Order: sequence, then structure tokens, then C-alpha cells
Amino acid sequence: MRPSTLIPFLLFLAMPAVAAPSTTIVDVGWGKLTIYEKHHLSAATFDDGGPYIFVYGGSVGKIRGRGTMLTLGGSPHTQGGKAQLWLLQYPLVTGGSYQYFDIPQMGDKLRFVTGGTYTVVGSATSAKPH
Repeated sequence: MRPSTLIPFLLFLAMPAVAAPSTTIVDVGWGKLTIYEKHHLSAATFDDGGPYIFVYGGSVGKIRGRGTMLTLGGSPHTQGGKAQLWLLQYPLVTGGSYQYFDIPQMGDKLRFVTGGTYTVVGSATSAKPH
């Protein structure tokens, strides 16, 4: 795992334990994102049924012209430096929109790959630790 991929998870794990993270599973039609949220910071994995599970980190914020979005980014070590970016309409509810972008090689521009609507297929909020 690259340090750039590991950093969001380390930050996520280092956060105070005042509230347990919530977990949401989102189906985008060609794979599932499992999103862990805590204090507007997020970590996520993406499973497309292939041999690898991709790891992302991000946060919730407003984007001009798009509204409130969850932005997730990562650079999977299996893709030779290719960066990936997800934008998901927030809050995460069935029928929300998503866009997926990538940067094929270092130095290339961000390109739109696909988008559509997503379906929330599972969620859980753990109780606060005692």
C-alpha cells in the first residue's frame, strides 16, 4: 500500500473515540463502495469483483454548482500511479448521483470516466464506546 493511500486511514484511526464511525454500502452498478464516516472525514473501499479492493480517503464539503458532495480520492498501487476520484451526492441516499474520474498517468489531466445514480444497499452506525 502506498503512503498516500495509507495516510487517510491513519488520520481516520487517530481521531478521538467520542463517536463510532458510521458505515454505508453504496452500489454504483459496477461495484460497491463501503464508506466509513466520522466527523465529516471518510475512508472507503471499492470492490468491483476483481482481484483487488481499492482504498480511498476524503471528506464532505460543498462544491460550486454541485452542492454538498462526498469527495473520495486515492492512488491504487495496482494501477501504476493512476489517481482516482469519486464525487458522491451527500447525504448518501438511494437515487443520489455520482461521478468517477481518473488520471491515467502522472502529469495527465483529470478525465471523466462514468457517472450515474447509486443505491444504498446497507448501513450501520455503531454505538458509542463506553
